[in-house]
Amino acid sequence: MPLRAEAAAPDSAPKVLRTPWRIVPSRGQDLAPACLLTGAAAVAVILGFAMVAGATSYGAGVTTILLLGGSWGGLYGFMWLRRELRYFNPNAAYWMEIAADHFALITPDVSDHCPWSEIRTFDVEEVARRNRYGGRIGTSYKAVARYRRFDLDIPLGDFAGKLGQDDRDRAYALCAALNQVRERALAAQGAEFDFLPPPGLAVAGPPRKPARSVPSVVRR
Repeated sequence: MPLRAEAAAPDSAPKVLRTPWRIVPSRGQDLAPACLLTGAAAVAVILGFAMVAGATSYGAGVTTILLLGGSWGGLYGFMWLRRELRYFNPNAAYWMEIAADHFALITPDVSDHCPWSEIRTFDVEEVARRNRYGGRIGTSYKAVARYRRFDLDIPLGDFAGKLGQDDRDRAYALCAALNQVRERALAAQGAEFDFLPPPGLAVAGPPRKPARSVPSVVRR
């Protein structure tokens, strides 16, 4: 007998699940890097203002670098820290919802709901990284849900961290699993269906109370 998704837990051994269930983040909250960046940026800005005030004798170029670099670093660090606090706290509404009739990406900011029948595929998108001269220096990978004219990005670092050694492997493994779910959903034609998640995919049951505090976008 397949288990209801309530019996599943993140990082547990794979079990056959019956809809509805969720794919949850594969990592926990990590505040240290964001705090270190924000703190270093604050020190840089303080040093920059100290130079402006004449407390030190470094040139204007160093002062400008400290002030601009510290400001940008502080802003990035603050946004990074804010995301960690909002998306990865124990009560955060952040997951992928697998239901009989739709796929949804739920975040603290917005909820995207896409009917299975309207999703063409889950695809890996390769993005070339180039230097300022146009030379290719590497490739990054994204997992996207192809829905009509929309491409719904799925954060690999949040949901696929244990599905492979690098972003390429994680993207292909996640898309393969989601395409299998899509095929099961289409075959079930709106009825509840069973699925065995691959090892490394963090799963959980449906939320006890659906999140209503964020805008919901129903893709139709």
